[in-house]
Amino acid sequence: MKWVVQAFFIVLVLFLALFSSHNLLSPFPITLSDLFSKPYLEIQRARNNVNANRGSLRARLLEDALNRIIKWDDQNEYIQFAPLVSQKEDHIDNLFRVDVLHPTQVYIENHLATTKSKLNEVAAVLLLTYGCFSALFLADIEGTGLTKLLEKYNRRKAFDFIQKVNLVKIPHHGAWPKNGENLNTLLEFIDPEIAVLSVGSQNNYGHVKPELFDALTNLKSNSLKRLNKFICTEVTRTCKSSPSDCSAMKNKGLSSTEKCAGEITIIAEESGKWTLKTETQHSDIVKGFDYAMCT
Repeated sequence: MKWVVQAFFIVLVLFLALFSSHNLLSPFPITLSDLFSKPYLEIQRARNNVNANRGSLRARLLEDALNRIIKWDDQNEYIQFAPLVSQKEDHIDNLFRVDVLHPTQVYIENHLATTKSKLNEVAAVLLLTYGCFSALFLADIEGTGLTKLLEKYNRRKAFDFIQKVNLVKIPHHGAWPKNGENLNTLLEFIDPEIAVLSVGSQNNYGHVKPELFDALTNLKSNSLKRLNKFICTEVTRTCKSSPSDCSAMKNKGLSSTEKCAGEITIIAEESGKWTLKTETQHSDIVKGFDYAMCT
């Protein structure tokens, strides 16, 4: 029975290829429905069956169908996959809107069937829009998840359809991913006015990484970019200690918690204007650091 259910994918892919072959290379499909429902976790189950029966004809056919669905999902960013048991919900309230940019349901199921770790790669990336104001929340995105997100922006770039944002929430508490060049490119694409980092003073991961601060500093000094401020919730060793001292500390954090900006509040207006409020007198605090990056 499971093979019969999963054969559904093969029929689906052939149907889509016949029905909208001219759309398979376009990020703006115009003939397909904007919502396709499928059995929940069926891709993950199908991938597990392929792995368990690798070499058989049925496994090869099923894997081919899965790969075509993944390719179709990658190339058609406005086609949404949703569990069959639930209805599509628009997260819209008048001028306020929340869009989930990553991950798609297909990516989640295929990823979890392939690896039980690297959960940051399926972190939810949210775009919040209020009138002309927008903010991108990058959660803990890294690795292939970050690559997929950048691919989406690359497709939009080809059509001059990249939405710049007023604010970006830097991912993973100021970590620098192995594919950091992708994060740097993404930041250049979205061209934020302010970058916010939520980080703890006593973290034992070496956050905020100097490479992340370097990327933000370069953006801020680029006259063609809009970034005029980046700010952290708590003080980290990167701003208090020299590079050599940080290296000697390995990944050890500070001995106690110290607020930098503290709680960060952005008051956004429909026009796109925004105001920053911090719990502390942030500018006064950073003056006392020898290696402050956000001055």
